Amino acid sequence: MPKLLQNSTDDELIRLAQNRQDDPAAGASAVGELYDRYHESIFRYIWSRVLDQQLAEDLTGDVFTSMVVNLPKYRSIGAPFQAWLYRIARNLIIDHRRKASSRKELQLDEVINSSAGEEDPTLIVEDQMIVEEIQTALGELKPLKQEVIILRFIVGLSLNEVASVLGRTISSVKVTQHRALKELRMKLES
Repeated sequence: MPKLLQNSTDDELIRLAQNRQDDPAAGASAVGELYDRYHESIFRYIWSRVLDQQLAEDLTGDVFTSMVVNLPKYRSIGAPFQAWLYRIARNLIIDHRRKASSRKELQLDEVINSSAGEEDPTLIVEDQMIVEEIQTALGELKPLKQEVIILRFIVGLSLNEVASVLGRTISSVKVTQHRALKELRMKLES
């Protein structure tokens, strides 16, 4: 990726991508840079919601396909571009859940594969048990609380970004986060 594009703002990249008919090479490079910037965080968000790596990869691909298709119509309305991508991801997850009747749990072999650098099987099993406890406790929270916890602490978005993704005020997100963490702590302690 050219250094020039790596240092470009999202708005600059979006303009280049939206004008890709005028300069196809620059447009394609801009789309590629947007993909590189947000692919990993969108994937982590989706994976944390669907608990299936292959499905998360497929849905992540769908997010970026949707991005490319809808980019000509995209208009910045004050929210970061990243929030728009998370809304697309969230809608795709909702659509998938409507179609699917069951939710797959994270398999032990997936955690072992993701922990390839660790050698001690005891640590791997302990980590898996902690992950399962957190997933279970998180799954018992109301959907809005789950979204806030995942977007804030798994994906790593700021309060402002979470508010944009969820279409809520920052103070509403803060209150929801506080209540969700308190409830999660109580569930994990019991």
